[in-house]
Amino acid sequence: MRRLCNMKLLKNQLRSKEKGALGSLMMASLIVIVTSVTCLGIDYSHLVAVRTQLRNAADAAALAGAEQLLKAPDTCVAHAEKVAALNLADGQNLQDSGDTISVVAEMTPPTTTHVGKVTVTIEMVAKNLIAPMFAREKDKIRVVAVAGGAGQIVKTFQNIAFPLAVSLDALPYTITTKEQGKAKETAGGISLLEAINGDNKVFSICINSQTYKNGAFTSMTTKDANANWLKDAIAQGLGLEGDKYDPVTIPSAAIGDDIFLTNGVAGQKQLADDPFASLLMDGRTFVMPVISGDPAFNQTRKVIGFVTVVFEGITKNQAGQVLTLTARLVDAAVPGLPGSLATTGVSAWDAAIAKVEPQTVKLLQ
Repeated sequence: MRRLCNMKLLKNQLRSKEKGALGSLMMASLIVIVTSVTCLGIDYSHLVAVRTQLRNAADAAALAGAEQLLKAPDTCVAHAEKVAALNLADGQNLQDSGDTISVVAEMTPPTTTHVGKVTVTIEMVAKNLIAPMFAREKDKIRVVAVAGGAGQIVKTFQNIAFPLAVSLDALPYTITTKEQGKAKETAGGISLLEAINGDNKVFSICINSQTYKNGAFTSMTTKDANANWLKDAIAQGLGLEGDKYDPVTIPSAAIGDDIFLTNGVAGQKQLADDPFASLLMDGRTFVMPVISGDPAFNQTRKVIGFVTVVFEGITKNQAGQVLTLTARLVDAAVPGLPGSLATTGVSAWDAAIAKVEPQTVKLLQ
C-alpha cells in the first residue's frame, strides 16, 4: 500500500515538473513572439515616419517646380530638385547620391490643351533599427508627387495680396502745363492696361495725388484701414517681423468683391524709408488687386482681377513721401482659388485681364 502511494506521488511530481517545463517553454516562446512583434512595430513606425518625410519633400518640390514651370520652364526641373534637397528624411539631406538616395524631377511641357506638370520621384534606402536581427537590414521607400497648373485665380488666400490696389485704365500722372498763361492739369503716364498690351510691361502706380492717380492702399474689405493696421500689413507683406510690428491678417479677396480705398498717407511715408524701400525693390513678386476707374480715396471699388509685379523704382514728393512706384508685370504662380474669370462687361478689359491674371498650382498626385 505504501509502495503504491509512493509511486503515485512520484508520478504527480513528474507531471508537475513536465507542466512546469512546458509552462516555461511557452512563456519563453511568448516572450520571443512579443519581442519580435514589438521590434517589427518599431521598424514599421520608423519606415512610416521616413515615408511621410519623403512625401512632404516630394510634394514641396513638385509644387515649387510647377510654379517655376509657369514662368521659366527651362529651370523648373533644377528648381524642383533644389527644393527637394532642402528637406531631410531619416536625418539625411535629400540630394541624389546614387546609392541610398535618388531624386529625379521631370517636366511635361505645356501644350495648347494642358498647362504642363512636374513629376518628382524620390527613392531612399532606409536602414532598419531592429530588423537586422532577422536578416532584414534595409528597406527601399519610393514616393511620387505630381503638380501642375490649376488655372487662373479668382480669389487670393489670406496674407497673399499686398494691400495696394491698382486701376486697370486710370492714368497715373498729373501733368501741369500752361495754356494762355493759366495752369492746366491733365493725366499722363502709362496705365496698367497700356502696359499689358505693350512691349516692355512697365508702368507707374501713383498713390499720392489729389488730381490724377491710379493706385490706392486698401483694407481688402469694405471697412476702412487705420494707420496702424496699414503699417503692420505693409510690414507683413514685406516679410518684416519683430516688436515694432503686430501680426495682422491681410484678408483674402475675390473677383467681384468690393474693397475700401484709403488715402494711406502713413503707407506713403512708410514705403519711402528703409528697410521698407529696400525690401520693396529686392526683386520679390507682389500680388495686387486690380480695379477700374479712378481710385477715389475713402470709397469702395470692385475687384476685377489680380496682377503680379516686381517694383523697380520709387519717386518721392517734396515732403519725402512716396509719389509713384515703377512696376514691371511678371508671370508668377499665386496661392489662390482657381476658377472662371468674371467679366467686367468691357471686352478690351476682359481680354487684358485674361492676359495677366495669375495662375495657381496644385498637387495632381
